[in-house]
Amino acid sequence: MDKEHAKQIFGKGFHPLIDKLYDRLKPEQIQMKSKYGRIDLYIDGTEEEQEFGFQIERESEKTCELCGQPGELKNENGWITALCNKCYDTRNNKTNRES
Repeated sequence: MDKEHAKQIFGKGFHPLIDKLYDRLKPEQIQMKSKYGRIDLYIDGTEEEQEFGFQIERESEKTCELCGQPGELKNENGWITALCNKCYDTRNNKTNRES
């Protein structure tokens, strides 16, 4: 998967993590998807490269997918999403107003 396609899957808050990943690894080494609110990776590489992939996964759990600020995994109507408190509150207040 190329970097631009990866960026289409995730919110802008995760784009710096994707850039960091593609700066270090070749696109053909990377398989990526969104799972449980974070970046889920399969890295075809050395043990060191795989550990780097695990580090990116862990960082995505603590980064707001929308804005990139520190966040955490939150449950939004049954969907797990990595969000900061501000983005979580904004999304949920908007959802509540629409109901």
